[in-house]
Amino acid sequence: MHTMLFRVLVLSCCLSLGYAAIPAHEIHSLPGYVDKAGKPKTLPSRHWSGYIEVKIAANGTTPAGSAFVHYWLVENPAKKPDAPTVVWQQGGPGGSSLIGLFTELGPLTLNDASYEDGNYNKSGVPTVFDNPFSWHNAGANYLFVEHPAPTGALCLCAAACRRCWCWW
Repeated sequence: MHTMLFRVLVLSCCLSLGYAAIPAHEIHSLPGYVDKAGKPKTLPSRHWSGYIEVKIAANGTTPAGSAFVHYWLVENPAKKPDAPTVVWQQGGPGGSSLIGLFTELGPLTLNDASYEDGNYNKSGVPTVFDNPFSWHNAGANYLFVEHPAPTGALCLCAAACRRCWCWW
């Protein structure tokens, strides 16, 4: 637990300095983020999503291995390299931070209207809307972290048997 918290804090500090963006994790589009005609829209800011590996030591009931904790990073709208980074972990324990990202404070939102839009009726993909009340408009980067393991989109791997279990 302390190792993961330390890694999240280090990642947060690096991201706030602009050093840790992982090009392969950058999101360029999202299913359902479309205009009225159903054409894909450009995201309002840069987003990254991926996994942070956290080593897990063996204990009496659990073999040694790794947890791959899911994160989603939203860059500040002004693209300022020195903007602060807010780390968001949903309350719980066990509440996915993607709930905060997509229904509470993130720049994009999913809500009841996501299933009532004409595009949803055509594609079966819920419509993603801009969130005019996003905290993201305050000028900070936002790092959403799924925590504790196994919350949200997470994989656990046992080193001894080279096997992984993933949840979404």
